[in-house]
Amino acid sequence: MSKIILKAFLDQRECDDINKLQSVCQEFEPVSFKLEIEFKHSQIKPESVQTVIELDDLGADFEKAMGDVGQLKLYEYLFYEGGTLLGYIGACDFGGVPDQLEVNGLVHPEYRNRGIFKTLYACLNTWYAQSAYKSMLLLCDRQSKYGQMMIQKIGAAYKHTEYEMYLDFDAFDKARAFLKNGSESLSYRTANNADAKEIARQNRIFFKEEFELDLEAEDNDEYLLPEKAQEEGMTILMVEKDGESVGKTQIQLFSEEGGIYGLGVLTKYRGLGYGRAILMKSVDCLIEKGASSILLQVEAKNENALRLYQSAGFKQTSTMDYFKSEN
Repeated sequence: MSKIILKAFLDQRECDDINKLQSVCQEFEPVSFKLEIEFKHSQIKPESVQTVIELDDLGADFEKAMGDVGQLKLYEYLFYEGGTLLGYIGACDFGGVPDQLEVNGLVHPEYRNRGIFKTLYACLNTWYAQSAYKSMLLLCDRQSKYGQMMIQKIGAAYKHTEYEMYLDFDAFDKARAFLKNGSESLSYRTANNADAKEIARQNRIFFKEEFELDLEAEDNDEYLLPEKAQEEGMTILMVEKDGESVGKTQIQLFSEEGGIYGLGVLTKYRGLGYGRAILMKSVDCLIEKGASSILLQVEAKNENALRLYQSAGFKQTSTMDYFKSEN
């Protein structure tokens, strides 16, 4: 018997089921998924309020069956048949761009073209249409024929492309010799909640084109709070020189895999080697924390950042396309 489970967050069994399904999909087709299962699971707190909706009629009117769900948190969508997970779609806002979700999913290769993805997406879209989110980014590996086909059927518009890159540690060690003089004058400190507005300002500058951000937007109460992010495993480092902000970087470690996010240098300090210095510092911090692999993502059109990462020893491993659906 088939069953669809809609939830706020995943339990350990479901995480294991998704990881197993991902392995099956990658054995069939060597593609990448940005599911962020460990990150999501790390966000669960003892006081977290769980929402669970179960549907067993695949022919149901999902809008009617789900009812008024706009105020609920329904980020996880699982399709089980006979106790086996055959399909999954997950959504997350990652505490980043306000009012925007990132969505990724997968379906067992032997059960594709049976309407499983269509069903899960219909459930997600029913909740999304009632939620406060304004846009949704659907992610798909460029090499995934099935994923690209499903997104075409949904009708989402192509937005941009990012490269996933992993660090070659030997190349990184050789790159240290190219640090420009003056980078040693930079200071780093762990961000606190008082830095939230400055972090939001820098994000608007660094990622304006990628996420269509308004540089003149008013600050609000929904920005990522660094101290909360720290509790959830994300460390934000503010970079300064002579008391002035130069830029920032965000690092995270899960199961010995490190990630670098939101790295940027403010315009007046570019061309001085500070980007490379901040990148090196980010890598060193993750190595100190025990990272055995380190990844980052870079927008494909950001040639300056791409050259920087390649020169520091990062190698492209996959290409992820982003497609936008607006509420």
